[in-house]
Amino acid sequence: MAIKGITVVAILCVMANAAGAQGRVVPPVDVRVVNPSTDAVPVAHARTPVRGYCQAALNPGTCTLFTVPAGQRLVVETVGYFMTVSPANIINRLSFGKTYPEAVIAIAPGVYPVAVALASADSSARRYSGSQALTFHLEPGEGLSAYFGSDGGSNFLQEVSFSGYLVKL
Repeated sequence: MAIKGITVVAILCVMANAAGAQGRVVPPVDVRVVNPSTDAVPVAHARTPVRGYCQAALNPGTCTLFTVPAGQRLVVETVGYFMTVSPANIINRLSFGKTYPEAVIAIAPGVYPVAVALASADSSARRYSGSQALTFHLEPGEGLSAYFGSDGGSNFLQEVSFSGYLVKL
């Protein structure tokens, strides 16, 4: 019986403390960061979404999609394509990356190949289409281009696109 009495007293004491406790609001406090510039606090930069598109009828050739503005870096995340060629033609190369002065480049520093998929073919044309995650970046003033290559026949139309974001430097 004594144990039951102690239990009841303990519960009453806890309830009395809970009823008497009041919440306390702490006012906000300003924080001042005093790191030296040699040990700066990392800052996340805002991302500005950007997309680009280019349409060309080249045999073979290049198409410039975007030029990176001064003070920013372009981060490409996804590329896409839709290409139509004559039945006698086969797309053998598609790359995305840094713009070079030469019109036809298979692979170079900053240029990345894409696996091209045949979507359909009939007596009038071969159609290639697809998209691919492809992450790389370009610096201010650099252009983003797509490079096409094919064997034989005529190229009717090449359409390429990209999506990514700009980051301020």
